[in-house]
Amino acid sequence: MPQLDTGLFFIQYGGTCVFFFLLFFFLVFFILPQIKKQFFFRKKIKMFLFDFNDK
Repeated sequence: MPQLDTGLFFIQYGGTCVFFFLLFFFLVFFILPQIKKQFFFRKKIKMFLFDFNDK
């Protein structure tokens, strides 16, 4: 098995690695919190509506 040339690897695939890292970073820190917020608010609104209808 040949030794992996890390310099050549990063020259060829470095941009791809950086792109996927940034994509993952934005997904975790910007998109997931918004989805959680929307889910939480929907749950809260549903609970409020059900409580209101029960009275």
